[in-house]
Amino acid sequence: MVIASTMLFGFIGANAAGTTAGTVVDNSASLTYTVGAVTQTAVASNTDSFLVDRKIDVIIAVTNSPLTTAPGTTQAELVFQVANQGNDGETWQFSLVDNAGDDFDVDTVADCHLFDGASDLGVFTKDVVFNKDENKTLSVKCDIPLTATNGQSAEVFLTATIQGRPNNAGDADNQATVQNVYAEAISENGDPLNDGKYTKGGTYFIEAPVVDLTKLSCVLSDGVTTTAANAKRIPGATVIYMFDVNNTGTTAASALTITDAIDTVTLDYGTIANVKILTDSATPCVCTNGTAATGTAGANTGATPNVTITGATVAADRHTCVSFEVDIK
Repeated sequence: MVIASTMLFGFIGANAAGTTAGTVVDNSASLTYTVGAVTQTAVASNTDSFLVDRKIDVIIAVTNSPLTTAPGTTQAELVFQVANQGNDGETWQFSLVDNAGDDFDVDTVADCHLFDGASDLGVFTKDVVFNKDENKTLSVKCDIPLTATNGQSAEVFLTATIQGRPNNAGDADNQATVQNVYAEAISENGDPLNDGKYTKGGTYFIEAPVVDLTKLSCVLSDGVTTTAANAKRIPGATVIYMFDVNNTGTTAASALTITDAIDTVTLDYGTIANVKILTDSATPCVCTNGTAATGTAGANTGATPNVTITGATVAADRHTCVSFEVDIK
């Protein structure tokens, strides 16, 4: 399971970028001296001028990773804080890529949207303009596939790439020209030092129910056998059908609908009665001959041949027992 670390954004201070690129720095000096005991006229130097070069730097932090979400969630939001750490206004291009080594991928990374605050910039790739020293809150919203399962995680990498600034780090110094120096740190997903890019991962973590259904049956009575526990499945007998909804996941499942297409050749649909729903059982549901099912009264909303029972829920790590009675023809 790949979990991206959450970083607080307090490391970005005011005026972190320093002197603005292109600023002219003028310096001159003077020389005084004496001949014997007599001070001579001071000698002024020339003025040395240079332009402050451009530092290209950006940093990204993710503030809500890992984000707990569920299969099928649309536009699940990871929040990134992005700071222009350079000494000039810049345009950074943002792109997104899946982590190839995680448990699942978001549902089509090309459909994920980038938000600048409340403004939907649309699908990637997008250019975003930053002033000097500017911090922005950018959100990445992706759809989570229904195929994701409980305990899985998916990581997406947000990359900022500088636009319109060639790297002059390898060029000879020229004090009369503003030169560009890539200065961003090593980042994630294999981005090296000082390459004009910075990458940060954010993780979606799945919490979901894991539900299975088991159908049981037992005889309530057969109208003949005097010992209820020994009742048999003869014509006229009342059978209890019991459904065990077992949730081994970490979140509840709601709006359960059980549909049972009964065999109306052998079972009398018109005798269906005593729909019961018993929730929050720590142990599997039990159907016992001669014993009526327990629980809250439910209703059959189906029509021949379907028995449809709705309205139940099943909590995490619990069983819900749903039952009804029907006579054998």
